Amino acid sequence: MKNRGPKKRPASPSSVKSTARQFLLFFFGVGFFCAVLAGGLALSEYRYNNAPADRRVKVYRQHGCHCAFAWGKAIEAEGFVVSQIEVDDLGSIRRYLHTPASFSGCHVAEIGPYFLEGHVPAVVIKQLMLEKTQAYGIAVLEDRSASAQGDDIVVLDRSGGIHRWGERGGDSAVRF
Repeated sequence: MKNRGPKKRPASPSSVKSTARQFLLFFFGVGFFCAVLAGGLALSEYRYNNAPADRRVKVYRQHGCHCAFAWGKAIEAEGFVVSQIEVDDLGSIRRYLHTPASFSGCHVAEIGPYFLEGHVPAVVIKQLMLEKTQAYGIAVLEDRSASAQGDDIVVLDRSGGIHRWGERGGDSAVRF
């Protein structure tokens, strides 16, 4: 019985070498990409861990929260080092940070012993860290933009009191 299908030619040595070379180049490229990505992540973590504590902001965000990236970039431009962490449940993070249940955006941040709810401006964060107040957090009431005004920002003190940032008296210090 005759073989009626097309004849198979043996692969030439040059085509085998070419395929092997393409295979190696592909895996070298993938490996190089992964190494660069891992190096970038390690550098980012290194920057965060070696920054002064009053400049490290840890942002916890839900999947799909894109505004945390813009806010993070805005405060990084002001000298903070930001670490973004995506979590499934912000409820447990809010309980850990003692954030009131009435504040429930798509992200919450932590700097030192304080929580930051909403797009708190960098100038407010700097003042909070400079004065080392008895507050335990700052929140933006109606998060209209990254440039919230003083009346939109509240400071929460350790006794549960809520004070508007703009109602702090004649000087600029936050005192309770």
